[in-house]
Amino acid sequence: MTTAEAPHKGNSFQAFRQNARLLKRRASKHAWIGMAIGVGAVLMATALLAYLDQGTLYPPALLKAQQDNPSLWFLDAMPFVFAFWGQYVSALMAFEAGAMVMDHTSQLQAKNEALEREVRSSVTNDVLTGLPNWLLLLDRLDQAIRNARYEDTPLAVVRVGFEGFKETNDMVGYYNGDRILKEIAHRLERTIDDPDTLARPGGADFVILLTKLQSPAEANEAVARIRDTLEAPFTVDGVQVPVHPHIGTVYYPHHGDNEDSLLQSAYQAMMEARKKGEPVGVSLRDPAVGQAAQTG
Repeated sequence: MTTAEAPHKGNSFQAFRQNARLLKRRASKHAWIGMAIGVGAVLMATALLAYLDQGTLYPPALLKAQQDNPSLWFLDAMPFVFAFWGQYVSALMAFEAGAMVMDHTSQLQAKNEALEREVRSSVTNDVLTGLPNWLLLLDRLDQAIRNARYEDTPLAVVRVGFEGFKETNDMVGYYNGDRILKEIAHRLERTIDDPDTLARPGGADFVILLTKLQSPAEANEAVARIRDTLEAPFTVDGVQVPVHPHIGTVYYPHHGDNEDSLLQSAYQAMMEARKKGEPVGVSLRDPAVGQAAQTG
């Protein structure tokens, strides 16, 4: 148990004990009422016998009725037996009811916490794929630029788009289109390692931040892996769906020194790759001069 969980567990146990005591007190109240009714019944039975036998209700007559009627002795014990049984049963009922209340409360708390986590995640993560969204991408890119500037290491921004994905949705339906997007995200995730970032800013647009590079050649190898994983056809229910990816890659600081300029340059490079008309178009801009190098 973590330190954060300990107070929560302690508070839950205290709440359970308080609920149990409250329920037991309410149940005990009815047990005592039952005992009082039982005692009243004994007194009424004793008074009736005394009146029938002796025609009076004075204490000596009541005492004699008790002494001469053994059946009343058994009846005398019943209120106390029922009182003990009522207390015992009320304690069990109180703890069972308290446990049920606590269990229900814990379930509600768990659902609320899960909902809060989902809401927090939806602010920074894409709902469909779970990848970082545009907001988190900008934050990650800002941190990557700071690190690249401080450590004087290369940083590559890879933008991956898919031509005509709206038509794909119209052809296979939005549900199947979402399945393809999740498959794309799954394939791209396999091509990168920590601390690189894969994000989905929106639609059929994906961005990859390649950090901790020793040289631009490593970025070229990563782009080759991305190209290879996207070359395999996408299928929905056994039917091959035409998907045409295009990849644009730029480098910090040659093609931009901030988030907006780098992402815009990566978009332009992606459009250059699209113009090639190849199954998987790739545009790797030269990190030294910032000109597009036409590679397939």
